[in-house]
Amino acid sequence: MNFSNSGTVDVRSGTISFANSFTSFDGTVGVGISSLTSYGKIVFSDNRSTLNGAISARLLNGYVPAIGNTFQPLSYRSVTGRFASTNLPKVAIWNTVYGGTGLTITVMKLVPTVIWANPTDIVYGTPLGTNQQNAGAASPASPGLNLAGTFSYNPPRGTRLSTGSNQVLSATFTPTDTARFAQSTGSVSINVLKAPVTISSGIAANNKVYDGTTTTTISSNNVMLLGIVSGDIVSLRTNGYAANFASTGIATSIPVTVSGLTLNGSRATNYILTQPTGLTASITATLGTIRPGVTGGIMVTANDTGEGVDVPLFAPWQGIALGFALLSFGLRSAGGFRTTRKIFFSDETKSSR
Repeated sequence: MNFSNSGTVDVRSGTISFANSFTSFDGTVGVGISSLTSYGKIVFSDNRSTLNGAISARLLNGYVPAIGNTFQPLSYRSVTGRFASTNLPKVAIWNTVYGGTGLTITVMKLVPTVIWANPTDIVYGTPLGTNQQNAGAASPASPGLNLAGTFSYNPPRGTRLSTGSNQVLSATFTPTDTARFAQSTGSVSINVLKAPVTISSGIAANNKVYDGTTTTTISSNNVMLLGIVSGDIVSLRTNGYAANFASTGIATSIPVTVSGLTLNGSRATNYILTQPTGLTASITATLGTIRPGVTGGIMVTANDTGEGVDVPLFAPWQGIALGFALLSFGLRSAGGFRTTRKIFFSDETKSSR
């Protein structure tokens, strides 16, 4: 019987024999290894067998071979070709030999297991150090026993990473006992959070004349930012900000809330700006002037704009009209009265508040 394999032949234990047949392996041969004497085997009795696929081996039941252990998963009288791919357990460095009677695999060195947990999140500006680069190594045959050796890290110790999630840190372990153990590598991921920045000085809220709204402006001069990492060039960007009083009435030391300030610079994305707090400013009244009116009453004029209103004084309403004028006045427009404005008044020569 001729046998041709383009799929998978998997032998966890025991032996599969192909006798007196032309055997062609273009697929995958898989064997399990449970101990030095218990592992899957394949035997070819025909001398016309051809190899071309892949062979793989996996360790079962927690078994780890020792240095120098040899296994012969494939026996033959003679074969043509070689397996194109050999996938053997990563716990060891293997030597594969196509001998006269079979294929043998031998453990040359064990590959240490790198033990390294993902570090906790750090804030931008924190240099990588022992809190993040603290890998250890153990023999796969003795997981609880640390191996002597040295680690090299990438990025190297002292590096300041930019902000971002799941950034890869890698390590290469070089064992002291290089005769029995090979180099090995490991990696973890780390999150780097934005660094907080506050404005320590240089921002002030501006006073304004009463206009019935909360909107105001701020001034920035020699702004000092607290929390910038040495060497980073970052500045305050005021484009698009908003500033608002807590109330609309005339008063002093009114709290002002600011939003929309941002940071500018090549490293600005590594920071998060805390908007300034504790700002105050004043809303003042408009100064006005009282002059004789054209209707026999008085003309009330706003000093800042020159706009005014003529208030008649005809008894018995003159007291009411004058009282109204001294409190507020409406500026006439084509559509009627505009927003009422709070004012203080003076006569032609002297202002009074």
